[in-house]
Amino acid sequence: MCFVGTQYTKGKITYFFMNEQPVTKVDAQKSPSLLSMLTPKIAYWLGIVTMLLVDLLVGFGILLWIVLSGSHLTTTDTTTGKTNSNTNTGGTVKTATADASKVTTTNDPVVGNADAKVTIAYWYDFQCPFCQRNEKDTISKILSNYVDTGKVKLVFKDFAFLGADSTTLGQYSRAVWDTAPDKYAEWHTVIFENQGQENSGWATQEVIEGLTKQVFDDATTAKIVDLVKTNGTTYLAEMTSDKTEGSSFGVTGTPAMIIGTQFINGAQGYAVAQAAIESALSGK
Repeated sequence: MCFVGTQYTKGKITYFFMNEQPVTKVDAQKSPSLLSMLTPKIAYWLGIVTMLLVDLLVGFGILLWIVLSGSHLTTTDTTTGKTNSNTNTGGTVKTATADASKVTTTNDPVVGNADAKVTIAYWYDFQCPFCQRNEKDTISKILSNYVDTGKVKLVFKDFAFLGADSTTLGQYSRAVWDTAPDKYAEWHTVIFENQGQENSGWATQEVIEGLTKQVFDDATTAKIVDLVKTNGTTYLAEMTSDKTEGSSFGVTGTPAMIIGTQFINGAQGYAVAQAAIESALSGK
C-alpha cells in the first residue's frame, strides 16, 4: 500500500502525516525459529529418535511384504555360514526355464507313481512357518488327490537355510527315506505338524526321536538315529546339492515348487497348485 503525505523518521520510528493525523510504523522484529531455540543436546536426541522411527517403518514394511508374499526369504546358508544375497520377489507363478522333469531325483525322497505324467519338485525348510502353512493347505491335498491316485509324483528337495534345526531335521529326513521310503511322507507330515519356534533349538535328538516313534517302532527309530550319526556328512552334502540345484532354477526362499513347467514361489494355496497340475496333465 502507498501513502501520500509527509514522512519524518526518528530512530526506528517513522511518522507519516496524512490529513493532519500522524500514523506510526514500527520495524517488526523477527521471531526466533523453532530450530534456533533447540539446544545442541536436544537437537542431537531429536535426530536419533527420527532415525529410529524411520528404521522401524522400513522394518515394518519389509515384514509386511514377507507375510503377504507367503514366502520365507533366504538369509544365511547354515552349511557355509555365508549370507545369500538373493531376494525373493514374493508370491508369483512363472514359466521361465522351470521344468520339473529336469530336476535331479538321485538320493531324494520321491513319492508317487514313478511313471506319473506330472512331476512336482518341492523345496522346503523344516523350520519355515510358510512351509508349514503350505503343508497343511496344499501338500496334503496334492498327496491325496494326485499322488495317491497315480497322476503325480512328488520330489522332496531340501532348502535348509534357517538354522541348525533345519540341518538336523534334513539329515533325519534322509535317514528316514533310506530306512522306510513307504513311510517317508507320513513322517514328513508329523514333523511339520509339530514344528517348533524358529531357531529355538527345539529339534533336539530327544524331540525328533519322540516324533519319529509316532510313525515307527523303537527298533526302526534306533536305526534311523544310527544312520544320522554314521551318514550325517553324506546327507549334508546331498542337502547342499538340493539347495544349489534349487538356486539354479530360481529358488530364493521357501516354500517353492516347480509343477511341470510352472514355478510357484511362496505358499499361495491349493487352488494355484491345482491349476498348475491340471494344466500339466492336459499338456498345456
